[in-house]
Formats: sequence, structure tokens, C-alpha cells
Amino acid sequence: KICQHHLDFFSEAPFDEYHFLTLVRTQGYGGLEHRNSCSLICSRKDLPVVGESGVRQDYAKFLALCSHEYFHAWWVKTIKPSSFHQLDFSRENYTEQLWIYEGFTSYYDELSLLRTKLISPEAYLDLLAQTMTRVQKSRGRHLQSLAESSYDAWTRFYQQDENAPNAIVSYYTKGALLALVLDIEIRRRTKDQNTLDDILQYIWQHYQQQGTENSTVQQVVAQLTETDFSEFFDDYLYDTKELPLTQALSYVGIECKFSHKKSDLSNFGIHTKERTGQIIITQVLHQSCAHHSGLYVGDKIITANQVALKQQQFIELVDTLEPGQVLTLGVLRDEVLREIRVEFFSSEPTYCQLSIASDMDVDTQQRQQQWFYNA
Repeated sequence: KICQHHLDFFSEAPFDEYHFLTLVRTQGYGGLEHRNSCSLICSRKDLPVVGESGVRQDYAKFLALCSHEYFHAWWVKTIKPSSFHQLDFSRENYTEQLWIYEGFTSYYDELSLLRTKLISPEAYLDLLAQTMTRVQKSRGRHLQSLAESSYDAWTRFYQQDENAPNAIVSYYTKGALLALVLDIEIRRRTKDQNTLDDILQYIWQHYQQQGTENSTVQQVVAQLTETDFSEFFDDYLYDTKELPLTQALSYVGIECKFSHKKSDLSNFGIHTKERTGQIIITQVLHQSCAHHSGLYVGDKIITANQVALKQQQFIELVDTLEPGQVLTLGVLRDEVLREIRVEFFSSEPTYCQLSIASDMDVDTQQRQQQWFYNA
């Protein structure tokens, strides 16, 4: 169903046959596209079980991966940046356009599961909410634009360190959300006569030979909608202005709420791992209470309020904190014991929940069905 969806989307196949080459492991996830195949890695738990009805979340994750790499046969292996037509394989090849080719593909990979009715609208919204949560957790979205993220892939995205959440944003996930907002904005401005589908299909029909330039998508959007999107792209592609996700989704009858999630130390401002019973800080998030208190990557949290504790106990303790409360941590830094006082305050809410609005008018219901099922 997914393959047929993509074939119908582009109206023709750029290959004679296609193979999904899949390595199944205890743990693993990832894929790489080729012109007439893709190389996939998945976990055993991602595969369907004999006799099981429906598509559970793990299997949907694998199907979305298949969808993503298959979509690439058209959208980056055939249609591609013009600079990719003559690649120099002896060095890195840079492009500002990964937000188009990976971001748009990441938008359609899960949306196609809904449009083929392999998953329910509620299941799709759960997947979309996970993407939105990942982007909101990235403090780097305030510092790095989507265009910069694309261009810096070789030097920053694929060479991440412990400061990555504070410094960069993913052209996959934020690119998918830009595609979402752009899709809905096109619908709104054209009174639902055009969609992002039309943009991709037009580019497929007219740019196979010459490839795309940095401004091609912007030009095609303006041409087909007969409206000026320059401010939109200035704000959300070349600048770091927050994407208007809540406003966009409300146009298609989706309610969006952000909150803090229990058992998630990102509200405290750290990510950790537990090794030999010690809580080791692996990341400190910018402008969090942990950052302001002076906690460092590599610190080992031994005690809280003079009581020794394991990682799960620490998580449960953090969940009880209220703004203004002070937590005194005993920390080993370079094997020297330090006492650090942390005055707790909440970070911005990052956990996204999406739901179908219960009070939609008829027009909004129709827009929602058009978005969900391309109807």
C-alpha cells in the first residue's frame, strides 16, 4: 500500500524493480536510500507478529522507515540539488537543501501511513507529536536556522558532541515540521485549492534534468499559489523564529498542547546515564536550572539532600520539585566531591500532545479530511 501510494503520488516509477534490504537485529534503526533499493536496519520487535491484527506502534515505526527510503527514490535520488548532478566523491558535498529532501520526506513518510489507512488518525497524531517534542527539546533551534542545519550537516550534525542539543537543530525533524506548516499555509492562502503535494509534483515534472537550486521550492510555491511567501521563508527557513505549529494545526481541527512530562530530566536540565550505580550527567541543557547552578557534563551525582540514591530515585525526586525549591547535590567532579545547590525552576514545556478538536465546524472537518486523506 505504501509503495502504491508513492507511485500514485509521482505518477511514474524511476526504476524497473525495487528491493528493501533489511538487517534485523536485537536493537537497531536506520536506513540508506539507493536508486532502486534501500538498506535498512531494524529491531526484531519492529516486525509484525503472525496472527496480529492492525499496525502497532513499533511496526508503524518500521513502515515509516520503509516509506521514507522508498520516497527517496524520487525525492533525492532522481530529483536532487543541481550541485549533486556532478558529485566529487573524494570530498564532502555541501548543500543548503537537506531541509527539502530529508525534511519533506520525513513529513510524508508517516503521513502516507495515514493516507493508506494503515494507521488511524490518532496513531498518526501520536507520531507527529513525537516529532514536535523532539524539536521542542532542541535548544539549538533558537541558534541554528534550518538552512544552516542543512549546510552544516557534515561538520556539525554528523559530528555531534554533548553540547549538540544546545547548538544545532535537525533538518530531518524541523524540516518535517516546516513542511507541515508550509502545507497548511498553502491550503489556507489558496482556500484549499493547492497543497504541498502540488509543489512536489510540479518539481518532479519540471526539474529532473537540471535539479533544484536553493530558491526553487520558494519560487514554485509563489508561482502556484500566486502569493508572496518570502516573509515565511525568511522567518522559518533562514531565521530561527518559532514555527507557528499550534496556529497551523488549528486550521485543520487539531488541538496542540505542550506540557512537562514526568520521569523526564530535561525539565531539570540534564540528560544522564547510570553506570555501576552512579548517575553520570551526559548533557546539560542551556538556560536550565542545572545550567545556572553550574552542573557539568561528566559530573557524577552521588547524593541529593545528603541521601545516597540511584538514577530512578533521583528521577522520582525531581518529579516532586516545585519552582523555588532548592536541591543540594553531592557531586563527584574529577573524583573530587563538591556540593552544588540547585534552585529548581521549570524549563519551557516540550512534551507535545495532539488531539482532534471536538467542536469543529463543517468547513474545518472537511479541511481535516482533505489533509488526512488527500480527499
